[in-house]
Amino acid sequence: MLKKQMTIEDLAKMVKKGFDDTQEDINGVRKELKDTKQELKDDVKNLRQETKDGFKRVNARLDIIEGDIRDFVNRDEFEDLLARVKLVEKMMGLKI
Repeated sequence: MLKKQMTIEDLAKMVKKGFDDTQEDINGVRKELKDTKQELKDDVKNLRQETKDGFKRVNARLDIIEGDIRDFVNRDEFEDLLARVKLVEKMMGLKI
């Protein structure tokens, strides 16, 4: 069997093809990283918005609860009741 002898030109073509293939792979990885980076940015942005919205809902619910408590218990009445309880505790010798 006769083997074709490799020339410098053949070797240069092989090396160039290797470099071209490697560059193509690198470009693919760069694109994937860029896409992943954008996806992460979008996910973080969405998460931040969801968190803000969640806190707004919690604050709104707390405002309603505070209003209900204010409507149910007058602050002065509460303070008066607290003073009475403390007096009863003192009279009974309870240490709280």
